[in-house]
Amino acid sequence: MVSCRKNCGSCPLYSVCFCSIVGISSDERSVRDMKLAVMADLHVDLVPGAQRRLTDFFAAARREHADMIVNLGDFAAPGPENQWVADMWRSCPVPHCMVLGNHDMDESDKSGVMQFYGLKRSYDTFVFEGVQFILLDTNHFERNGICYDYAYRNYFGKQREFLGAEQRRWLRDVLTQTELPCILFSHEGLENTGDKEDVLAILKEYRDKMVACINGHNHVDGVTEQEGIHFLDVISMSQHWIGETTQLLTAEECAGYFTEETFRQYPFLKYMTPLAEAMYEFVDIDLEKRQISVSGTRSSFVGRSPVERGHSGTINGIAMTAEVKERTFCWG
Repeated sequence: MVSCRKNCGSCPLYSVCFCSIVGISSDERSVRDMKLAVMADLHVDLVPGAQRRLTDFFAAARREHADMIVNLGDFAAPGPENQWVADMWRSCPVPHCMVLGNHDMDESDKSGVMQFYGLKRSYDTFVFEGVQFILLDTNHFERNGICYDYAYRNYFGKQREFLGAEQRRWLRDVLTQTELPCILFSHEGLENTGDKEDVLAILKEYRDKMVACINGHNHVDGVTEQEGIHFLDVISMSQHWIGETTQLLTAEECAGYFTEETFRQYPFLKYMTPLAEAMYEFVDIDLEKRQISVSGTRSSFVGRSPVERGHSGTINGIAMTAEVKERTFCWG
């Protein structure tokens, strides 16, 4: 497979042009496995070593013959210092797509981030290898019943992570019109959005089409199930955030990884449990068996573990780990 990076007008994202993918036509393609290489929460601006992690991930995706790379957001703020990120993303040799994360709008409005990465829309859908990919935008906060886009950290302290009525109507239309199995991608988990009751009502109505809902944001690796719908959390590429109420990370316990100068350059590092190596997941989808298999990388904590620093060691009931657990589950 090859992808082009021109705006031909018929593709959902500038960053990948599916009309140029060559090989067997969709009508002739036999049912087979699809492998996704999935990354989340690289946080280029907060954690050192981002270029190495992204390079390792792209190399692994090629080595594993991934059909598609999926980026679940909290990637890098737009700006000259991060142009290398946008360049690497646009020139990725594997077909790829992305959703926006909340921190992608910390230094910009949403349109600025979209322009930086070449996105036409903040939510979209396309068909790939016989599957309906649905990319959602959870980056809205609500005030007086109205949803607003995230921009320049305006979402802090608000009722946040909404899809909103317009996007929910669009999602229902997509699910109504497609006859294909569907994978939904979002930054925040759809079972945890601000309007989760309305969102889950739609998903339950079309649960027979749901392969899985896949998200980042929580930085953990795990899968939960609600009424036959699987929600897969993808681990952060770089760190677990444990916050200001825990014991702070120090340069002394990071010897060989980070120095005092590193902590000055990355002032939020002390609130994290960094991961030594790039973390990412492979999602193998067997359409014939209606089965998903998850695998991925193994690393170690830099410094003390979240529990050793006074954190519960879980997010939404899922453990903070330094490895991706192999698991298999079926849908339908």
